[in-house]
Order: sequence, then structure tokens, then C-alpha cells
Amino acid sequence: MNEVKPLTTIRQNGDEFSICVKTPLRTNTNTFTIGAESEFSTMDGQKIKATSRLIDGKIVIESEKLTLVREIRGEEMIETFSAGSATLIRRSRRV
Repeated sequence: MNEVKPLTTIRQNGDEFSICVKTPLRTNTNTFTIGAESEFSTMDGQKIKATSRLIDGKIVIESEKLTLVREIRGEEMIETFSAGSATLIRRSRRV
């Protein structure tokens, strides 16, 4: 995972978001509305149902087994993936 350099594009139109993640192996786009349950595709092709919220300027996506928090700090995006007792933190910079 450390060697993969994904390109993430986030588009917002009111409460609607589209997040596209491109890697050398695949492109994954999820579109959702804040406060509504949506179906999300994971990078490994699985489909999950999750609810998204905006909390203190952070996008929080929660399902039964997974929580993903995306936040912007200056020129950096910090993504925190949590599943059970495992947590992955990925930091990206704006290009």
C-alpha cells in the first residue's frame, strides 16, 4: 500500500459529492449525498452500503465494518481508514 500513489479527485455540489481514486491498477468513483445511505465500491471491487456525514469539515463514511474519514489540512488530505482493530492513515498532498 505504501508504494501506491493514488490520485484522488473530490467534487462537491451542495450535499452531493463524487470521489474518484485512480491508481495504476484501477479507477474507482463513488457518488453520494451527505446524510443518505449509499452504495460504495471499494478499491478491491467489493460493494458496501454506508452513510456519509460532514463533521467539523471532515467527510465521514461509516458502514457496519468500516469507517473512513477524509479531512483537508492546508495543502494535505488525511484519510483514516478503520476496520475492527486495524487503522490505516494515508496522507496526500494537493497537486
